[in-house]
Amino acid sequence: MMKGENFRITKDVLLVGLEKNWLTLSEAIKLVNEHSIDFSIDENLLIELNVNEDNKDTIIDLLKTNGNSEKEQAIKYWQNSALMAIEQSNKPVQEKLKDIEQQWSRFDYPEDWKDFIYYLPNGKSSSEEGVYHLFLDYLSKITQE
Repeated sequence: MMKGENFRITKDVLLVGLEKNWLTLSEAIKLVNEHSIDFSIDENLLIELNVNEDNKDTIIDLLKTNGNSEKEQAIKYWQNSALMAIEQSNKPVQEKLKDIEQQWSRFDYPEDWKDFIYYLPNGKSSSEEGVYHLFLDYLSKITQE
């Protein structure tokens, strides 16, 4: 799910990904090594992260100590990445809507997703196609931000 094309990956994104098990330790270390300049990671921290590449708790502690504490933004990154992956999939609309529902519960039911959760009452649309268009409108809005 780590797609950096649409959203900026930060140390906090890695931290949240590790804490929530949305990212494996090896994926996190690989991203740190590939994007150390983007993350503004100094050489000592980079060495510490790589030396401890098999110790998730140590990596989390190092990221917490050296992060910016922008967890809300990091969680938004994961939410948006999940939604973008659903939109970019080749699945039919009905399956995409079910995938959105699964992500909605995974992310503890974000309020701003309610318009495109297909089974909820919706004054803006009465069809699955309409709900999917609300989803596309939401994606358009978040990518412009």
